[in-house]
Amino acid sequence: MRCRLIIRLLLALVFIFPSLSKALDVNVNLGQSGANAGLDASNPRWWNITISSAGAAAGLIVITGNITIKKNQSASAPVVFSLWSGFTINGSTTGNTLLATMSMTAASLTQQFTPTIFSFSPVPSQLSQGAYSLTLTNTDSGASNTGYGLKYSDVAVMTDTSGTPLSGSLYASAGANPTPYPTPTPTPAPGPTPVPEPGQVAASFVAAAGIGLYLWKRRRAQRRRASESNI
Repeated sequence: MRCRLIIRLLLALVFIFPSLSKALDVNVNLGQSGANAGLDASNPRWWNITISSAGAAAGLIVITGNITIKKNQSASAPVVFSLWSGFTINGSTTGNTLLATMSMTAASLTQQFTPTIFSFSPVPSQLSQGAYSLTLTNTDSGASNTGYGLKYSDVAVMTDTSGTPLSGSLYASAGANPTPYPTPTPTPAPGPTPVPEPGQVAASFVAAAGIGLYLWKRRRAQRRRASESNI
């Protein structure tokens, strides 16, 4: 009896707090191969991501980012990895909400391209449906061999912790350092129906009258021929 009561209580908790039963830890691959890209004060890097309603229902939690990175010989400032609510536009996170951030010191990185895990601690909450962005920033000037190099990926690929890519129904990546999304061109409202000129009205009336007269004469001729054939 007591066992049944405990089971019922657990089921009630799962029903009342669905977030306790649904959570999926996510790793985001930001670049493992491809072209090299710089990272310094003048060259921040960002990736915009949209979480769908299905992704929100799956309870996605971004816990790590994975990118192949190296430090330049005179790099000194840390690399900062951040998760934001809202898109990053032209490197600006103005108006966004910071959800999680962590930094990697220059001393912890090597001068060889190395796949590196950036882990959030504490981890952010589950992502709801909407727009998000991931950013990598650094305050080195980029001059005199400072800053960092990345193996840059055009899209952020989300996987579970075993490395299995998530379904495309859960999220969509807008690409790396995307330009602002184009603003849809508004469709102009239909204007008022043009009012015909008096001359056009008169011409239309005359044409209609002519057609009516022609049809009347034709029917009259058909009746006359029919009458003559009956005589």
